[in-house]
Amino acid sequence: MIPLNLLSVDDKDCLIQAAVTQFFGAQWEVTSVFSYKESLSLLRKKHFDVLLLDTDLGHNSPSGIELIPHYLKEFPNLVIIVVTNGDDIADMKTALKLGASDYIVKSDSICEDLDLKIPECMARVRHQRMAEIYQKEITYEEPLCLLGSSPQVQALRESVLKQISQETPLVLLGEPGSGKFALSRYFWHMKNDPCRPLICFQSSKIPKMNLEMSLFGEQTPSKTSIKKGAFLESQLGDLVISDFNTLTGSFQKKIMESALSKSIKPKGSILPFSIQNRLIL
Repeated sequence: MIPLNLLSVDDKDCLIQAAVTQFFGAQWEVTSVFSYKESLSLLRKKHFDVLLLDTDLGHNSPSGIELIPHYLKEFPNLVIIVVTNGDDIADMKTALKLGASDYIVKSDSICEDLDLKIPECMARVRHQRMAEIYQKEITYEEPLCLLGSSPQVQALRESVLKQISQETPLVLLGEPGSGKFALSRYFWHMKNDPCRPLICFQSSKIPKMNLEMSLFGEQTPSKTSIKKGAFLESQLGDLVISDFNTLTGSFQKKIMESALSKSIKPKGSILPFSIQNRLIL
C-alpha cells in the first residue's frame, strides 16, 4: 500500500492512539492530537489522507460526529473514519449521512480492523471523486486529449509529457482563444489523479478590492479559521491563473514569490501557510 498520512483525534484514549501509531508507524506517518482545535491547526498546515475521529472529544467539545461537516467543508477530500466505544446504530448512520467514510468500534483488534477498512475507504472515496469529475466532463466542451498528427501537435504532446512529473510553475503562451486553458486541463488530466484539485482563477471576474483575499485567503476576524483563497483551494493540485498578464506587476511578483517559496500569507494572518501545488499561467 502507498504511504499515507494518518491523523488520530482522541481526547483521552492514549492507549488506542499508541497502538495505532505502533501498528502503522512503520508504513505510514501517524500523528495523534487530543482536540478538534489541534487537528484543525495541523490540517491547515499539512496534507493528511485519513482522519480517525473519536466520537467523544470531552465535555467542552461537540461530539466527533457533529464535527464531520466542519472538517469536510474545509477538507472535502479527507477520508474520515469515526471511532466509537459503543455500537449505537443510529449514531453510526448519522455519521455516514454527514460524510464519514466508515466507522469502527474500539476493541483489541482495532488496528487489524483499520488495516482492512482504510484501503476500502480510500478506494471508495477515490471512485466517488472520479465519478463526479467524469460527470462534469460529459458536459464540458473542451477536449481532454491532444488530437492530431502534425509536427506542431506532436512537439506539443512531447513537451507536455516531459512536464507531467514536474510541479514547477508552467507558463503557457498563446493568443486569446488559442486553447491555453484546454491545455491546462490536459496537464491536470495527465496526472491521472481524480482527487487532485484543478482551480481556475480569473481575476477579471473578481472586484479589485477582493482580489488578494480571493487568491491568498483571509484570516477571519475571530482568528479561529482561514477563509480559503485559490492557492489553498488548489492545495496538492493545479492553480490556473488564465489572465495573469492583465494583473499589475506588483501582484504578479507576489504570486511568483509565493509559488517559488511554496508559502503564502493570507490577508490578516501573522503566520505563513505552506502550499503544495503547481501554478499554471
